[in-house]
Amino acid sequence: MKKIVLSLCLLLTIAADASKIHWLIFVDTSTNVAELDKVGHDVLHNHFVNEINAALAPAGYSANIMDFIGTRTTPENCKAAVEMLRVDAEDIIVFYYIGHGGRPNISDTEYLKKNPWPQMCMAQWDERRFIPLKWVNDQLSAKGARLSIVIGMCCNSLSNEIRVKEAPSFAVNYGATYMSGNKLRQIQDLFLNYKGNLLCTSASPTETSIGAQTPYGDMDYYTAVLCNIFEYKLEEEKLMGWNKFMTLVGNTVSALAHRTIDSDTGKPCEQNPIFDDSRLFAINAPQPTEPVRPAPQQEPQPSDNEDWKNVLSEYLDAIINTSYSLIERRSLENKISQMFAPGAIVRMMSQDADFVVDKEEVSVFLGRLATSRLLLKVAIVDGTFDNNNKLSSLKVKEIYKQ
Repeated sequence: MKKIVLSLCLLLTIAADASKIHWLIFVDTSTNVAELDKVGHDVLHNHFVNEINAALAPAGYSANIMDFIGTRTTPENCKAAVEMLRVDAEDIIVFYYIGHGGRPNISDTEYLKKNPWPQMCMAQWDERRFIPLKWVNDQLSAKGARLSIVIGMCCNSLSNEIRVKEAPSFAVNYGATYMSGNKLRQIQDLFLNYKGNLLCTSASPTETSIGAQTPYGDMDYYTAVLCNIFEYKLEEEKLMGWNKFMTLVGNTVSALAHRTIDSDTGKPCEQNPIFDDSRLFAINAPQPTEPVRPAPQQEPQPSDNEDWKNVLSEYLDAIINTSYSLIERRSLENKISQMFAPGAIVRMMSQDADFVVDKEEVSVFLGRLATSRLLLKVAIVDGTFDNNNKLSSLKVKEIYKQ
């Protein structure tokens, strides 16, 4: 990964008062579930992560995405990311794991009642390094954020090899993403009108999590159902709330699993997701409006930065923020252009596929962003750099108000 030279003083001015939504995403793409989980990873981003970030951006939230996939999915990275995360009081944390999991072969009813949560393999088979989902939840819920959500999409089946631990309809969219007013309001209610902690896993004790063919592609049922309900049910006018949302996810997964025949036993599969919202409460906050933030005053100074996607996202959030005047947004346009090589090309990708919807030179792209009143979010997909550490190409996914 090359470094990109970015100007951070302006960024710090922009983000001084901004809250963040922190994403800790771990996806196993190196074991025998690799192909299923690659699809799950992309669907999760396109139908969950990007849309939540877009809905929270008008409320002043920027996204800090920590995406651990492939060789980066390790127990050590998970433990470090969880322990080292620093948040402010109004921040939001979402942890999502897709991969293998299991639990100790203890069928005692009282034990299962108190310990229904699985341990996550994190793309390796050394049982000593498995990470308990409950430990992740306890660590993150103690950070002091306004809301923490922990979701483990993994099997919860019994294994003699695992010891007890307490610590360490679907359709492909080839176009851009549009978000209705109802969906925007629903997402803002879920993430801004609740405080506390929500813990979820995709299967009850002793059960496996099923991967099968879905209209999104071959992937796990749980993530497919969660994203589908998130995509379509949130269009309803009546606020859903977390309990109803997660109950609907669980009931739908259970019904789909029961219609799936286990190839080994010839019987219907059992997969019943569970969640604990006992430490989650609604605060009945007023619906957020786009905050009026002061225009940046300082001239940017160059600085090396490895985390270029998140840093560039901060700038793009600012340039589409309609609380700034047109003059202020045009000023940002000129400063952001310094990150790009002359003639750099920006490609706009479809929501669900590696399909180019449109492409523009960076000057046209930034000019359009600086004057748009419809954009909610510009999600960065990938980029390439020239020998001067300037972006020579960029791929993005744009989310619009409907």
